This record gives sequence, structure tokens and C-alpha cells, in this order.
Amino acid sequence: MKMIKCILLTALFVFALQNDSIADDDYMKFGITGGAMSFYHSSDNTNFSWNQGEAGTAGTPDKISQRNYSFPIGLVVEIKPVEFLVQTVLARMTYNDYGFESTFFEHKLIGLDGENETMMGYFSTVDQFDLSAISLELQFKHYLLGNLNLAGGLTFDYFIKNEIKRVYNVHEPDYHTFRPQEGFELENNGRTKVLHDKSEIDEFNKFQFGVNLGISYDFNMSSIQISPYTNFTYYFTSLISDQNLKFNKFNVGIDFMFRI
Repeated sequence: MKMIKCILLTALFVFALQNDSIADDDYMKFGITGGAMSFYHSSDNTNFSWNQGEAGTAGTPDKISQRNYSFPIGLVVEIKPVEFLVQTVLARMTYNDYGFESTFFEHKLIGLDGENETMMGYFSTVDQFDLSAISLELQFKHYLLGNLNLAGGLTFDYFIKNEIKRVYNVHEPDYHTFRPQEGFELENNGRTKVLHDKSEIDEFNKFQFGVNLGISYDFNMSSIQISPYTNFTYYFTSLISDQNLKFNKFNVGIDFMFRI
């Protein structure tokens, strides 16, 4: 019983210290936010990997994909509700660029012109994704010690651009080229066939949903607040349903706000 009382008294003391670290009245702060974002995607494809490997036999491809980064910028608002368990609520809306490249390698048999023979060729399909989205982060900030706080909540992305350029390349044999075909452009002296040229992805899911968790620290100077932060976002939804590609991202940035 004494231990329980000690735990309760300690919890009340810590909570009182936390409430002391911010203003006693309710407020709203508004400003701009910016930073750097590193993102990558995952896949349920068993042949998916981050590093290029040698393609196996025909029908056993390898796939690599590119990690990438961008510099989101946008608006941020922070509200302190009255008598609310979580001390502040923050909403951050940013513009994000999610462009990346994915390559699919494979070996397959090809016929030799003018001869009744075949040989193994080495090919790749390259998808160049040109994606951009408006992201909304809703976070609940709980102060841990002084102005250091833990922030977590929900992330919503709406993609305003989803285009893809898909090309098909031959790597081996060195002398092999694609034959001209109506509706397809050839590049690289006939060794690259353009399958899609900046066309919109039909099966793309424009709305993405995930959760975020991170930490930040508030520097308060009169009516100005500068808050460096970092957080990680895990998405539950897939970019392209039939391929089950999912984004995850890591953010580092600064919120610059004025009290209004």
C-alpha cells in the first residue's frame, strides 16, 4: 500500500512539473515548417531486395529499389486545449516529393535473327515514379522533461501527382536490339524500349494512411517558438494494390511558430 502511495505521489509530482514547463492558459500558435525527409518502400515480393544481385534462371528475377529523400515545406499550427490530458495538439501540413526508381532484372531466352537458335539474354524493366503529395500530420504532444516532448499521432497523404515512365532495357547480348514496334519509342540505339512515358498510374491509391511517432524540443522566446523535431511514419495502405508497395519515411525538421 505504501509503495502504491509513493508511486501516485511521484506521478503527481512529475505531472505538476510538466504542467509548470508551459503556460497555464490555453493558446494557439501558427507558423511555417520545413526540413528533410528520407523515405523508402517495402514489398511483399520475395525477390525484392535493396541491392542489385545476379538474376537467376529464366523466371527467377531480382528487383532493386532506390531509397530517396526530399525537402518538405508547409504550415504548422499548435493548440493547447483547456484541461486536456495531452498538453498540446499539433497539425503539420506539408508538400512532399516521393519520386523514386525501381528496377526489375531478369534472364530470359531470346531467338537469334536468321538462325534456329536461342540464347539467354539479360534484361531490366525500370520504373521511374514521379510522385508528389500533400501530407497532414496530426500529433499529440506530451511533455516529458522541461520542453522536451514526445509527439505521436496520425498521418494522411493525398497524392496530387502519380506518373510513371517505364522502360525495358537489354543488357546482354551486347549486339541485341529491339525491333521497331508501333506505339513504342526506341532509345539508346534500339536497346531501350519505352513502354510508358510519363503516364498516370491507373491502379494507384491516391490516399495513404499511417501513424507517426517522434520527439521535439521547444525553444520559447516571448511570442516566438522554435521547435526542432524528428519523427518516423509507418503507412498501413499500399501505393499500388497489386504490387503491395508501402511507404515508410523518416523526418527531421524545424517548426517556426508565432503565438496568436
